[in-house]
Amino acid sequence: MSLQCCHALARYQLKAARAANRFATGVPATCSAGGGEDSSKIALFVAEAVQGFITLMDSLRLGMTAVDQVHPLTADVVNALNKIAQLPADFEPKMKVKSWLQILSAMRATEVLDENQTREFLRDMENSHQTFVHWLQSRNT
Repeated sequence: MSLQCCHALARYQLKAARAANRFATGVPATCSAGGGEDSSKIALFVAEAVQGFITLMDSLRLGMTAVDQVHPLTADVVNALNKIAQLPADFEPKMKVKSWLQILSAMRATEVLDENQTREFLRDMENSHQTFVHWLQSRNT
């Protein structure tokens, strides 16, 4: 969560857990709630999510490890997954990508992920992508 947000919440003694969470994750309310999309858009949302995972993983493999490079790609994956209303709220891949988005949001744009962080991030995204694909396949059987 941004420092300014923390100060404002504390200063005005606001109890806004959902707003604080949206600031922490960097995900707007319009995306974090999911949506009641019609069936004609589900394929588009799935394609966006898969594209986002692949782009993020390829970027990490190519050595793009600066926070200002991977944060927008991570946010794209979170936003794409949030558009798929059929995903359970506690869906592990969704939670894992959000946790990485929170980590990146807490870092400065000029920071760079070290080798261990990059490897963990890539492994988590590969596992999340694979789990997402398995979930899709299980819905079609």
